[in-house]
Amino acid sequence: MMLINPYSFVTGITTSLLMHFDSSFSDSSAFANSVTITGTPTIDTIVTKFGGGSASFIAAGSISDPRVLIPATANLKVGNLQPFTVEFWFYGNPTEPYGSGMVTMRDYSVYCPFVIRPQSVYIGNATLNAWTFSPAFAGTAGVWNHFALVADGTNLKLYLNGTSFFTTAHPNWADDNRMLSIGADLHGFTGLIDELRFKKEAVYTANFTPPTSPF
Repeated sequence: MMLINPYSFVTGITTSLLMHFDSSFSDSSAFANSVTITGTPTIDTIVTKFGGGSASFIAAGSISDPRVLIPATANLKVGNLQPFTVEFWFYGNPTEPYGSGMVTMRDYSVYCPFVIRPQSVYIGNATLNAWTFSPAFAGTAGVWNHFALVADGTNLKLYLNGTSFFTTAHPNWADDNRMLSIGADLHGFTGLIDELRFKKEAVYTANFTPPTSPF
């Protein structure tokens, strides 16, 4: 008798975006979301966390800085207190110039659900007219660092290398569509990102050991 993994169907449904950056900027999730590239992000095949590549961004401090955009889609909605997790690896301890971002859900408006910057996170309130700011954080230089933003319908938590460093109430944002931007917010950041996953569930509920293999 064939044994079936009872969680495989759930995993396929809840993983809304999966980017390995091994050789391209394509989405490997079941949804195969379209991807738009602006500027000139590249695949770095030398410094990688998993697989054959990582996403490399070099910023000049402008709106034209390189970024990878996932257009607004129902797969990426985060409103109405829907649980979700955004997680990825970043390399070293990148600096945080004005307007920079690693992963954000801003569509060039003033406020948005979240902006994950190189050393801090901005979380928009329920009506998207004010920010909650996380404490500053710092990746460890010379190694890959794991970052996770986890919202469970009650709380929103931030984890660096598996350790929670900030908790706030999960804002009840409207259920509208916003694009996801990787590598830049208003401006870009200079650094590397690898193995990014957006999942429509609260993957982590307590401190954890970061993944040791690709998703």
